[in-house]
Amino acid sequence: MGRKTVVIPQQRSGSYFVNGQINDKSVSFIVDTGASSVAIPATAARHLGIKLDPKNIQVSRTAGGDTNSYRVLLDKVSVGSGENKIIRRNVRGGILPDMEGVHVLLGMSFLGDEIDFMQDDDTLILYDDSSSSISDSPNIDNPLERSAPSRSDSLKFRMQIQANIQEIGNDCFPDDPDSIWNIQSIELQDSGIFLVDTRPVPHVGYERIRFHLLTPDKDGVIRADCWEYSRWSPLFSRM
Repeated sequence: MGRKTVVIPQQRSGSYFVNGQINDKSVSFIVDTGASSVAIPATAARHLGIKLDPKNIQVSRTAGGDTNSYRVLLDKVSVGSGENKIIRRNVRGGILPDMEGVHVLLGMSFLGDEIDFMQDDDTLILYDDSSSSISDSPNIDNPLERSAPSRSDSLKFRMQIQANIQEIGNDCFPDDPDSIWNIQSIELQDSGIFLVDTRPVPHVGYERIRFHLLTPDKDGVIRADCWEYSRWSPLFSRM
């Protein structure tokens, strides 16, 4: 099967809107790499005929703060059309009753590891190459055998790191929950490990912390360094 491509122009607001379907019903998505799953406002949930289950309540973190959401499993989610329709089955989602509007956030539970994406000027391009081996993704069990990601994977990882850096910092430094983690640089090593130079504000005892990441989330942290005396010094290791 050939590569499927969905091209999404950027709107004046800076957002990326794309038409798609959930369970074969039409919806308007906003692509949001900072969302861990597909987030559905109550208005859209009613249109889709999806009912929330009070037993599946959880707290979700949004740009406006923490809010209640209700977990759902979406049978089918798709974007694009014709030969370029990208389809995923059994996609994690959540209904957010307090979420305004009718647009559904298309988060990482859809984009996941199987869809590459890249930004080109004012355009976001999604790629789904079913013929490419997803087993080519880094071997987490053997990090020393890990190969460097492709260009599209690298961009995807960087966007995921940016979306997850607050969670990464809070997980590694739980005694400083009010610190805001600002990324200074992201460097990809030949081994496929990302070095993420950050400045937490207020600082956590050190003004600069560098994380070594195998994957772009808190579970991927294998080491952290601190900047002192004009050099990096090991702070902790999880290897």
